[in-house]
Amino acid sequence: MPNKVNVSRCIYIDLSNIYGGLCKLFDVGVYIDFVTLMPLLDKEFDGINQFKVYGAYMGQKQVAKHGADFVRAQNEFVSSAIQDGVYFGKGHISKDQKEKGVDMRLGVDMVNDAHKKTYTDFILFSGDADFQYPVDIIKKMGKSFHYCGFANRYHPYFAWQANIKLILDYHKMFVNSINKSNKPPDDAVIIDLYGHQDVKTKSINNK
Repeated sequence: MPNKVNVSRCIYIDLSNIYGGLCKLFDVGVYIDFVTLMPLLDKEFDGINQFKVYGAYMGQKQVAKHGADFVRAQNEFVSSAIQDGVYFGKGHISKDQKEKGVDMRLGVDMVNDAHKKTYTDFILFSGDADFQYPVDIIKKMGKSFHYCGFANRYHPYFAWQANIKLILDYHKMFVNSINKSNKPPDDAVIIDLYGHQDVKTKSINNK
């Protein structure tokens, strides 16, 4: 009888990329309370042992470029994901107003955790194509790779590479716009968050 492999799953969440996608779905100042999304992710991926979130807090210098509501909502969105037991990979905003350190930390952590055999399963939650190289590395190391993305930040390459693939839709935006170029694998799970009772949105103007 073969030895049973103990599955240990970690999800690596690119908060800044996700927030950029949410801004195209909601009015400025509205965001998803990320802590309410965590149980759904845990359920769909059949248990997550560790949440690792990555992002950067904006400051006053970003207000002039993006607006006060945008900046405040992003910062609150990031904070909503930082709960007890959640690892936070903090980036920073450079002098030229660009986010630094987030993608690098996430990719390095994935490869480092795979090398140390910390987890058996690796879940990426991002629509950023820059993670293709670390994903290729962990797959070559024999690790199981899974993928999650919002409909408007979904990346077909990762969905086809993944074992479990979860696409979060909103108002059937993704379902209604599927074409040959972005068609997901047949076994992809697509969940429309509109009207989902458990996943909550917040507004900085209506606490």
